[in-house]
Amino acid sequence: MKNREIKFRAWDKIYKKLYYSRNLQQIRFDERYEPNYSIVLEGSGGLRNGKDIILIQYTGLKDYYEGDIHELKLNGTETHIEYQNAEIKWNNKIYGFVYYIAEKGSDYTWIALNDKNILKIKLLGNIYENPELIKT
Repeated sequence: MKNREIKFRAWDKIYKKLYYSRNLQQIRFDERYEPNYSIVLEGSGGLRNGKDIILIQYTGLKDYYEGDIHELKLNGTETHIEYQNAEIKWNNKIYGFVYYIAEKGSDYTWIALNDKNILKIKLLGNIYENPELIKT
């Protein structure tokens, strides 16, 4: 059995900068603190508190990360094809990553990342650098 690859990206809330896995030099987890991690980012001058950094987890699929925004080409009813922007989020009900699609108002619907009705996926950005791509 092959182990699942664990990777992270990090969003720096102070400098509004996204760091990729190769730029994360060290992550320290400690349950005594909230948030329970601190991190060393390449070029950041040492250990940074998790309050200033958001860790973004790899989903295990392609190069998809939590918080990514994708345009989905969906197979709807009969021959109806629709395009939706969707954000990847963790779902506690199924203990896995899913696409959340904003509906009119504040309601969301979700579908699995590997749903058979997804015909095509295009990466548009992420919720940190491109929040305007998700309609609420």
